[in-house]
Amino acid sequence: MLGKYIAYAFNDPKKYPKIPFLEEQERKSISHTSEDLESIAMRNTILLGGVIKK
Repeated sequence: MLGKYIAYAFNDPKKYPKIPFLEEQERKSISHTSEDLESIAMRNTILLGGVIKK
């Protein structure tokens, strides 16, 4: 994380983030419901060659 901040500050200070990177990631990850997580798990199981029993 520190490397990202240093890179922005050194190379292009005008694009330095106003919102911390971790806060931005938390906003994105909180929006999942239990149904969303279940569908993601099912998709990953199928992609990895697993079988889903109903």
